[in-house]
Amino acid sequence: MIIAIESLPLSPWKNGGGLTREISVGPAGAGLDDFHWRLTLADIAPGEFAFSRFPGIERHTLVLGAGLSLAPAGAPHSALRAVAPLSALLLDGEDALQAQLEGAPIQAFNLMLRRGKARGALAAHVASAALPAAATLLALCCLRGQARVHAGSTVVELRAGTLALLPHAQAAGATLEIGTTPSLVLSAAVDHAGDPP
Repeated sequence: MIIAIESLPLSPWKNGGGLTREISVGPAGAGLDDFHWRLTLADIAPGEFAFSRFPGIERHTLVLGAGLSLAPAGAPHSALRAVAPLSALLLDGEDALQAQLEGAPIQAFNLMLRRGKARGALAAHVASAALPAAATLLALCCLRGQARVHAGSTVVELRAGTLALLPHAQAAGATLEIGTTPSLVLSAAVDHAGDPP
């Protein structure tokens, strides 16, 4: 399934401090308090803000841009530490964090996993690669350039601003092909906790 990222509706962050696009959630139709896993692409505007808190959740985040700094909530301004672009953050959903973004707006690719219910991982790709196996879902988000996904006998063409959601039957053994055009593709692999790794 190919989806235009811009076609995904914007919704408020849990704490109301910004906007995000929900890419996929499990179980289908789950809300913020009962999802097992949730994949989003969040818009971050310049300024100071707090991260939403999600008790019981393991939060994986890829920061898509420069200028973001993080610190524990209530810490002095001097405690802010810069986060490099495409850094992969692993955060406890219970943690209270303050953040500051200087410069232009950026985005963050977020995979939230309820402990004991799901596991998964995020990655950023700028070159061809074997994709992670996913027992439940493999999501691929092309932010720049173009790419081709080979999944068994299926070939999926991705262009900037599109994403693909591959169920397990297609995701097993999938590979990502990136040519000479500078490209950036994000991947998220999700398993139910009871599925084999």
